[in-house]
Amino acid sequence: MTTAEPPGSPPPLTRGTARTPTDATPERTDPPPAGTTAPAPVDVAGMPRAQRRRAVEELLLAELREVLLLPEDAEVPRQVAFFDLGMTSLRVTELRQRLVRGLGRRLDLETLFEHTTFDRLLDHLATVAGATADAGPGDTDADRASTDVPPPMLDAVLKQLYR
Repeated sequence: MTTAEPPGSPPPLTRGTARTPTDATPERTDPPPAGTTAPAPVDVAGMPRAQRRRAVEELLLAELREVLLLPEDAEVPRQVAFFDLGMTSLRVTELRQRLVRGLGRRLDLETLFEHTTFDRLLDHLATVAGATADAGPGDTDADRASTDVPPPMLDAVLKQLYR
């Protein structure tokens, strides 16, 4: 006879591989619901180059930790591919959405698949932010593109999948 599993425990096949919340993992805060105000995007246009890079780095670190469910002070490996850190394509989409909100500009999903480590993505984002700031409004593809984020339905799907 088998013993009953406690409610909420992972199936035997995935036991030991499924991530479970611990006391060390801080409670997540979900993105603001549709129709509410999100934090203001980081305005990098008027910043000097070094400060601009630091601002983009801090935003990327914060959003990557949030998407990976890491504590605020967790070290993020800078040369390890996102998928090797445990990200899925849905998590990459969530990271993209958070970066779009944080930077206040369009970011193609393909960019995150082309720049697959923290350092590579940081270099790209800092360069794009620098080119945008140095070029002036309307001079780059990012300025001409929409800053729309995926529809609220994506938020709902992500919340259901990662509860």
